[in-house]
Amino acid sequence: MFTKELLADAIGTRSPYHAFYRLRKKDNSYIPIEDRGTFISNDISGSNRQVGVLENVSAKYEFELKLQSKEERFRNFYNFASEAIIITDGDLILDANLAFKKLFGYDFIHHLSVKEIIADPLWNGIDNKEKIFSLEGIKKDGTLIPIQVNKKEIEEGKFIISFIDLTLINEAESIKEALKEIQEKNNLIISQKLELERTIEELKLTQSQLILNEKMASLGQLIAGIAHEINNPMGAIKASSQLILENIKNQILNQEKIIHLLSSKPLEKRKLFFKWMTEPFEKRNQLHGSEARKQKKLINEKLERLGCKDSEFVAEEVVDSGVQNGLSIIEHLCHEEDFLDFFNYGIQYIHTSRNLNSILESIQRVSKILYALKNFSHFDKKGNKINTDLIANIETVLILYNSQIKNGIRIVREYPDSNLYIDCYPNDLIQVWTNLIFNAIQAMSYKGVLTISIQTEKDSFTNLNWAKIQIEDTGTGISDAIKDRIFEPFFTTKELGEGSGLGLDIVRRIVQKHDGKIEVFSKPGNKIFTVSLPI
Repeated sequence: MFTKELLADAIGTRSPYHAFYRLRKKDNSYIPIEDRGTFISNDISGSNRQVGVLENVSAKYEFELKLQSKEERFRNFYNFASEAIIITDGDLILDANLAFKKLFGYDFIHHLSVKEIIADPLWNGIDNKEKIFSLEGIKKDGTLIPIQVNKKEIEEGKFIISFIDLTLINEAESIKEALKEIQEKNNLIISQKLELERTIEELKLTQSQLILNEKMASLGQLIAGIAHEINNPMGAIKASSQLILENIKNQILNQEKIIHLLSSKPLEKRKLFFKWMTEPFEKRNQLHGSEARKQKKLINEKLERLGCKDSEFVAEEVVDSGVQNGLSIIEHLCHEEDFLDFFNYGIQYIHTSRNLNSILESIQRVSKILYALKNFSHFDKKGNKINTDLIANIETVLILYNSQIKNGIRIVREYPDSNLYIDCYPNDLIQVWTNLIFNAIQAMSYKGVLTISIQTEKDSFTNLNWAKIQIEDTGTGISDAIKDRIFEPFFTTKELGEGSGLGLDIVRRIVQKHDGKIEVFSKPGNKIFTVSLPI
């Protein structure tokens, strides 16, 4: 009930009232007020008198905002952690993150207990176990997997429990050598886990303090949208990590064979093989469109003449990975009988290196997103423009989203025949493509056609050249009733906590920072965002 209606009702019924509203101060700023009182009548004159208390609740409101912020931070780290994590009341599982559901094969955890996922006939409750212990876990389909269990009591009788899959660790001791190469970069991911633990401790402290205050009010949409803004790079970290683990597993399986083959080769050829694995990646030259197809054809024909087996496959992998600079080494080795074994092993190493770089780029982007949200009202305009390959800039986002795209979305690329370079802020533009592409993926419910086209045109009035980028999806579209509001700050059609309404506003600000423009066309089953940037 609105305040005026509430007060009118209280006057009419002589009943107590309880209202929340804002008062404007002399300096035109506002303060939140909680008003409790009642109306009484004068038996002699019949007039009404108001008796009540006005309380300035600014401090309480700020305190509640701080708590909600920490709760959101915990929820973000919890949901997107690479480790399987659950929260329990005794043995009853109250909540589980995505990694747990994937590891154990559950879509839902209703009425699920810890005992059902632990292969221990003598199980007598999680509260009777050590903080760290190892045993076998039971997946939903009955499969047994070796796991390490780490538990931590967050309050009396309630635990947060994480599970580490020991399958790969138990397969071979030699994996330690492979992991040593990427340990430094993985430390960055481990730091995220430490931040999660610190957040849990801060959340526990803040929750204890809040018990002394009244019921927590709704925080609003700004903080609730952080999960949406960091979901993209966190998803990319998860996808790249999974690809790295798959490649390492394949390399471990083929390691003995490769070592045997290498030992049978002259020293000079072994050096050539290792040189091909390392040097071309440092000088990657990613090609697109007709230029890439032309290069694949030339390499295929050349390798075929040299007697290379499956030359078409080798040409595809070389160009798609952007390592055609190492072609001269391949030409020296391709006539060997066991060349394909060497080639497959080496290309997996190159893919692993590329995925590691994707993880580092994503972690850096998470920091920038959080900084941009924290300082939204002071939008960062520092830095200098860099001459950037626009196609590669967009492709970075598509590579990171490959795991979410490949199973249900067909990508149609309509790119120029040659690379297109523009002066821009590349990290900011990556955020533009991230928001637009992820929104398109969500709009299609992860199934449909995503078309990305790039073309150049000249403005006949200003004589300026423009790059026009269109991102089109086959989702539900945007209704005419809200189309004019989608770029407004904090406007969102999503549920609370799923979107802050800042995504498209940030896109608009970045495009304006580049002196560009953004437009949207929509109808049922089709939506097109067009971004125009000066060349």
